[in-house]
Amino acid sequence: METTEHFRIESISMCEEVPNQLVKFYLTPKDYTAGTQTVDINMTSPKSIGENTRLNCMGYLGVRERWVYLFTYEDDFCFVLRAYVGQLFYDMERAAGILPGSCPISQGQNAENFVVESCKFCENITNPTIKVYVTFKDFIPGHQTIEANLSTPITIDESTVLKTSVDIEAKLKRSRWVHLFTVEDDFCRVIQMYIGEFWYEIQRAAAVAPRTCPIPRGNYHVVNHKLNFEKLKLQTFPFGRLRVTMITRDKYTKNVLSCLVCIIANYLP
Repeated sequence: METTEHFRIESISMCEEVPNQLVKFYLTPKDYTAGTQTVDINMTSPKSIGENTRLNCMGYLGVRERWVYLFTYEDDFCFVLRAYVGQLFYDMERAAGILPGSCPISQGQNAENFVVESCKFCENITNPTIKVYVTFKDFIPGHQTIEANLSTPITIDESTVLKTSVDIEAKLKRSRWVHLFTVEDDFCRVIQMYIGEFWYEIQRAAAVAPRTCPIPRGNYHVVNHKLNFEKLKLQTFPFGRLRVTMITRDKYTKNVLSCLVCIIANYLP
């Protein structure tokens, strides 16, 4: 009996013939272990997905460099998930902080209306090796204009680890910060997987070829650049005030190279 126990996802990409999709889904494999892959998933939706949404799944088999049609499943989105995906999808819901079995899926929270209130060095880091300065020229939700300077005496490459922690402000009897999640990986990998086109636009503004990574040592300047938070690859953020702490370390010595704390307001659209 053939099974899916040793499935391995090689790639997932959005259909080229549908350029402006309302529901955006990104899946990045972190390894290629058959049957038990580790992935990062990011999905954004401006509307609820449920009984009013149809899901059409078509399967093909690769045979000698051509695709042979196997099957088509089409039904209400929630029915397809329950009937054909089941526990696999419920596990992904748990990982996303959603009650397993929830369907319809509510409108996704996103970063489209981010406003960065401040961005400064961590208090315990007085003279970082890598220096980043950001000046905000306005506070328009989702489309702020900035000036920025980055100075690094070293190349930022695979020997550099970027750890990003995100906390949300909780207002009960008094305000406090509650941890949401932490992402930690090689600098270039974090940029590619979680920031994407948002960072590439900053590189263009600094006269650096987009997707350049490692980043050579030197001084970089950005003037009158309009941030477009819709281009941020990772979009799954709750609404409210967020504290984002970004620590860059040397992978081998563990020395801190830079540390920034940014306070961001995520407004309801």
